[in-house]
Amino acid sequence: MCADVDYEDRTVYRKVPPPSEALIERTRLVEAGMPGERVPQQAWDTFFAVSCGAMDMRSFQRMFEARRIALSFLALQRARYARRHDGGTGLRCIGD
Repeated sequence: MCADVDYEDRTVYRKVPPPSEALIERTRLVEAGMPGERVPQQAWDTFFAVSCGAMDMRSFQRMFEARRIALSFLALQRARYARRHDGGTGLRCIGD
């Protein structure tokens, strides 16, 4: 989960912008609705942090899946509102 590391061989990870509040909120909502034991707060702090940290694999897999679902949901919401809502269906009939 390291976002900015400069190794001796000059490999530099790109800086990653922090996640939006909407993504964090939606991910936590999705995770709360999943069956099983909830992820502890410390794991959430590490998961969305820009710096390095450690967590157990079960928590990571659960949060990663919740984030994947949240990203899909937010992308659909964005696409839905990006379309023009002029009352048409988006289909046109063209005569022969």
